[in-house]
Amino acid sequence: LLADPAFGERFGRHWLDLARFAESSGGGRTLLFKDAWRYRDWVVAAVNADIRFDRFVAAQLAGDLLAADGTADPAVVEGNLVATGLLALGPTNYEEQDKAQLRFDIIDEQLETIGRTFLGLSIGCSRCHDHPYDPITHADYHALAGILSSTKTLLNETDNVARWIARPLLEPASIASRRAEIDTATARLKAERTKLKKETADTPPNADGVTPAAARLAEIEAELGRLGAELPPRPTAMIVEDRADAADTAIRVRGIEKNRGRVVPRGMPEVFAVDLAIPTGSSGRRELAAWIGRPESALPQRVLVNRVWGWLLGRGIVPTVDNFGASGDPPSHPELLDWLARRFIANGSRLKPLVREIVLSRTYRQAAAEGSADGNRLWSGAVRRRLDAEQIRDGLLAAAGRLDRTVGGLSIVGAGDIDANDTAAQSIEYGYVFDDVRRSVYTPAFRNRRPALFEVFDFADINASSGTRTTSTVASQSLFLANDPFVVAACRAVAGRVVAEAESDEARIERAFRLLLARRPSAGEREAATAFLARTDGEIESWTVLCQSIVSSPDFRFLD
Repeated sequence: LLADPAFGERFGRHWLDLARFAESSGGGRTLLFKDAWRYRDWVVAAVNADIRFDRFVAAQLAGDLLAADGTADPAVVEGNLVATGLLALGPTNYEEQDKAQLRFDIIDEQLETIGRTFLGLSIGCSRCHDHPYDPITHADYHALAGILSSTKTLLNETDNVARWIARPLLEPASIASRRAEIDTATARLKAERTKLKKETADTPPNADGVTPAAARLAEIEAELGRLGAELPPRPTAMIVEDRADAADTAIRVRGIEKNRGRVVPRGMPEVFAVDLAIPTGSSGRRELAAWIGRPESALPQRVLVNRVWGWLLGRGIVPTVDNFGASGDPPSHPELLDWLARRFIANGSRLKPLVREIVLSRTYRQAAAEGSADGNRLWSGAVRRRLDAEQIRDGLLAAAGRLDRTVGGLSIVGAGDIDANDTAAQSIEYGYVFDDVRRSVYTPAFRNRRPALFEVFDFADINASSGTRTTSTVASQSLFLANDPFVVAACRAVAGRVVAEAESDEARIERAFRLLLARRPSAGEREAATAFLARTDGEIESWTVLCQSIVSSPDFRFLD
């Protein structure tokens, strides 16, 4: 299972929650992040490749500053660039007219994401004042902010609608060669066009040579149009990069951008007692990433290990997985958390050995605890968990035989055909029809519009870094499973499989349960299904209703 590409898709989705991954900006006039999918695909590939934690962190915080990890592989360099999308994908109002305020708001959002994701701390609470609970001062906040204020996230800071940085990426050699040929031909044609226009600029319309020149100009325009349409747009990625004027920043008193106080050196909060030794002219992102990924730092490793435990068992050893601070919950088993962190480091700071260690444990293999006096805080049994929105959708598609397991690639139909800052982007988002059948990790992640199933079953808040999801149980979920066109169509497809793959009603009932619940029906379930079918005509609609009844049951939505 660890070698299956689906592992990276599943665990990569957990990380995308933390990265507040989205494919539109939200805020103001929403704009499409048409290249965001490259970051998503990088995360999936990185999880499947099981790269070390320090490299995983460094690529996302400072990939533009890294060499090719000691190799000459251009794909590594390109992947490091794409990974910095973590810092560029936040919710942003690019129409904000106070560009200094926009820039500081972006820095604040980036800091909060870094703090919650890697340190389990809400650093953003110190933007306006000292942190009310944790030892992070107002000055500490701006020491970290200086690292990100020395980082360029916006391509410009003067246009009415700001733009993010879209860095051209490498193309296959064949396309690059043809593009060079087209560029040469285009330059030649444009030079000829300019020459002809100059030669005929002061010539009367009926003079000799004007008509042939006009005909040639028309030919040139047609040829330029043909060449321009021959190749797809050059691939680009959303990235960040160091500013040329990297420097320490001034405290914003009460968090107001224009209310400047004293300048503080860039670095970590004093409580960590570490000197990042940031070189002159550098933002400090590389040094920050190195400290987070270093085994001796300890806190980031504990935060990650706790997250993995929570992803696998439904609740972290520290239940407040995004808050390791004073206002968070204490660990139920601190020695276990420390031991897992040491094991994680000893195994090369890699995710897959950690997952293997946890899932082979007796604790993981327990059945759900019933009526535990301590709320199962001490893990007397497993936590009964409801499937998340993606698992429900993918489970329905898989049972229906419709799930497309294609890995990676562009997810928004039409996104590559428009300028990402074009107003047409809004039409794509608000009018989008979610009819793809790939795994849900590839479903377009708009900030202002999502599939109805995602809304009903508590999809992550992609406007902020999120280590856990709300799990609600409300009447609207049962009504949705009984009436939503997507669910009805999936159940009809399952019914079609059941009727086609088995001959007797008894065999079909068993097949339906195995497809939808991965188990055989109990005697009572078999009896109820048989009685229901006896009252119907046994046609496909009857089997569709039976499949919907199974899908609507708690056994489809919950893991024991």
